[in-house]
Order: sequence, then C-alpha cells, then structure tokens
Amino acid sequence: MGLFSWFGKVRTATRRRSRASKATKISAPWHNADQQSSTPDYETLLARLSTEIQETRVHLSEVRLRERRWSLLVNLYGIALWAVLVGLWWTRNLPFGLFGWRSDGVEAKAVGAGIVGAAPFL
Repeated sequence: MGLFSWFGKVRTATRRRSRASKATKISAPWHNADQQSSTPDYETLLARLSTEIQETRVHLSEVRLRERRWSLLVNLYGIALWAVLVGLWWTRNLPFGLFGWRSDGVEAKAVGAGIVGAAPFL
C-alpha cells in the first residue's frame, strides 16, 4: 500500500495513468521514450489534493461528532442506571434474595452501599 492508500481516488487515478501509459507504449512503438509528453499540471494536482484534504477534514469532523454523541449517550445511560440503583437501594428493593440474602442483613447493606458509592466511579 502506498502513501495515499487511504485515499481511493488517488490510488485509482495512479492505476489509470499507469495503464494508459502502458497502452500508449504498446500502441505507439515509434514514440520516443526519451521525450516527455508534457510537464504535469501542478495547479490541477494541487486543486485535487486540496479537495481531498477538505473531504478528509469533513470526514474526520463527522467521526469526532459521532464519538462525542456516543460518549454522551453512554454517560447518560450510566447516570440513569445509577439513579435506578440508588432508588432501589433507598427503598430497600434491591434483589438480594437472588443471592439468598435478606434485604435488611449486614451483607446486603454493605453490598448496596458499595454499589451506590462505587458506581459513579466505574
């Protein structure tokens, strides 16, 4: 993969040029290989690269925006889950019966307080 492997347009343009130059060499054997057909048009090349850079910047800004939205969504769901846990702990309705504990036992109180206290940091 070349330097511009991330940019499909540059890579395909390079392939097209190489195929065209091969076809020219095959179809025109009388063409002198020492002569250059013309100098490259740097303004067109720079304009194309500039548009590709702008497209890449737009793509990266969209990726950053999606990343921010995802981070916000994860934080909001985490806060909502923590609020539900605090509400269940406050009303003593955490399902400690699944572990064989009574909700007013020492183990249940310690685990409930640990969940409520440590959940915001996780």
